[in-house]
Amino acid sequence: MTDAWRLVMKFQIERTRQLYEEAWPGVKMLEREGQLAIEAVAVFYQGILDAIEANDYDVFNERASLSAWEKVLRIPSMWWKVKAQ
Repeated sequence: MTDAWRLVMKFQIERTRQLYEEAWPGVKMLEREGQLAIEAVAVFYQGILDAIEANDYDVFNERASLSAWEKVLRIPSMWWKVKAQ
């Protein structure tokens, strides 16, 4: 792990989050069931990005993942985002 690697990972994570945000208007054009499915994937993958950050960007020695419970805890916010649109 080097500082250069951490900077690259930080940049890519920020870019990925921006792309998720920019994609939302297109996702809202889908039927509600499709919106919920896409939002679920986005929320879970963003949770993995959070885990990468928590692991100090070390994707070589520690797997970044969400437990089943962490996924369950994210469901209300994603449901609300789809419902509130």
